[in-house]
Amino acid sequence: MAQPGDTVEIPATGERFVFLQTSAETGGELLELEFHINPGGFSARPHVHWDVEERVKVVSGKVILTISGEERVLGPGESAVVPMKQGHMVEVAGDEQAVFVVQVAPARHFEELFETIFGLYRDGKISADGRGNLLQDAVISRRHNSFLAGPPIFAQRPVLAVLALVGWLFGFRARYERYSGPDS
Repeated sequence: MAQPGDTVEIPATGERFVFLQTSAETGGELLELEFHINPGGFSARPHVHWDVEERVKVVSGKVILTISGEERVLGPGESAVVPMKQGHMVEVAGDEQAVFVVQVAPARHFEELFETIFGLYRDGKISADGRGNLLQDAVISRRHNSFLAGPPIFAQRPVLAVLALVGWLFGFRARYERYSGPDS
């Protein structure tokens, strides 16, 4: 389980993530991470969170925050809110590393989501361009009520349910003890 100050580095991309506030520390109110993303990088492919809001604040560099197809460039000190159920993506703008803080509220199980994704990156199970195993992705997405941005959610739900079940039967999980520690 992540603690404030825990740092995760992804050798394949040279990126770094720091847990600033955890779910345990905030009573489940929020999870806060600092992202250090290199030029040309992005935080995740375009996606939708059904039941959490994200707040993004840029510390240094510039990012392009796309929400529901609308791009917005944010620089140091600028912030924006990604409402629930809105497709979004954060990517670096320009040729310098961007540092930005993301708050996820409520925290739900997003701490374990980030621990799992960072662990899969470190183990080479997700490529530097963000591509992983389809069945693994389905198991994680189903657990965290997250979807692809674009296709209608009502059409994704049944497909995701089937893929997640098949993935689970093949041994894929949304949480791994080796990344998140023992289940509490």
